[in-house]
Amino acid sequence: MCGIAGILSFDGAAVRLHEISTLTGRLRHRGPDAVGSWFSTNQRIGLGHTRLSILDTSPEAGQPMVSPSGHHVIVFNGEIYNFIEIAELLCAKGYVFRTQSDTEVLLHAWDCWGQAMFERLNGMWALAIYDTITGETALCRDRFGVKPLYFFNHARRFIFASEVQAIDRLLENKLSPDAEYLKTFSRFEISDRSYLSGVKALQPGFWSDLPTSSHED
Repeated sequence: MCGIAGILSFDGAAVRLHEISTLTGRLRHRGPDAVGSWFSTNQRIGLGHTRLSILDTSPEAGQPMVSPSGHHVIVFNGEIYNFIEIAELLCAKGYVFRTQSDTEVLLHAWDCWGQAMFERLNGMWALAIYDTITGETALCRDRFGVKPLYFFNHARRFIFASEVQAIDRLLENKLSPDAEYLKTFSRFEISDRSYLSGVKALQPGFWSDLPTSSHED
């Protein structure tokens, strides 16, 4: 289990380290082994990750992970069961791996196949991949919704995290309970709502492209 988080700025205001640290601080119990952050050069996007080291415990397998070309950056929570088979396909296409992690496999798979990579994945995941050239951020959650991913969207910023309380903490605990949802909530229900108003869950099997105000400077 790991934690992922990020902030996308739509109005040009910089994303600050303390903001990402606030998100990851609330997710530390999900990944006690390491905490990482990454910011675009224009600071309009910041990504954070708390790591539970399992497959590859080396620092090189830490996150956020940047592709060798610098084209893509990923934060990922989950496990890809067939990552070895996918890595073999990518090796045949000329991709070179420096770690034994499924995170790096996802990074190269996205570079190779784009969104079509999700059709090849067998596993559970919640992830965000940022494109430093187009300025787009892709979010995706596994088909059965095993790994959580929540977001809060308003005119100026898009905030996402593995847990609702991380978003609430960043917003200074100003979000109010969604009373309607709490009255009708069932653990068997699939909903895009959460227990706090304005915070939504990315639906299982969904992926979305989110533009920022511009690509990297």
